[in-house]
Amino acid sequence: MIYELWKDWHECRDWLLPALEHSHGSHNEDDVLVRIASGEYKLWRFEKCAVVTMFIQYPRFKALNIFIAGGDLEDLKSRQCEIERWASSQGCARVYSGGREGWGRVFPEYAKLGVVYYKDL
Repeated sequence: MIYELWKDWHECRDWLLPALEHSHGSHNEDDVLVRIASGEYKLWRFEKCAVVTMFIQYPRFKALNIFIAGGDLEDLKSRQCEIERWASSQGCARVYSGGREGWGRVFPEYAKLGVVYYKDL
């Protein structure tokens, strides 16, 4: 299990690490690997892209958060329905995906929820 996880991560880490840089210091590579290994996060390894997801349980619904994604944009877009179907099968009522403003053009069927600002103290 751990060997397969490490192999999958190693094969797609060059796609995911640039996305991880946009986590504003909330995670490093080890943080993500530990959570994938524990089952808290799920690594989706595809032919030309990869995605890391996690569940968020709210009082009124469960959501899937697409935490980081990278690789070939067309492959990523073609995999979105698969991820959404899986999220629905897991009881999710919503899928979240943060990121740069340009993601709105890539996935126009996703409504913009708002803008998140942060400040380091």
